[in-house]
Amino acid sequence: INMGCPAKKVCKKAAGSALMKDENLVARILAAVVKASSVPVTLKTRTGWSPEYRNAP
Repeated sequence: INMGCPAKKVCKKAAGSALMKDENLVARILAAVVKASSVPVTLKTRTGWSPEYRNAP
């Protein structure tokens, strides 16, 4: 799962690094993907979603 993409067109759709702003949504996505997958699931992140917010919550 890619939560590292900083592209504005991606983040405007609450995807990519913008996902770090919604912990509940990420938890639901992870649970669904892990449940549906028979292989390990990985998550790619950035240090934050903007220079002002370098650390995810």
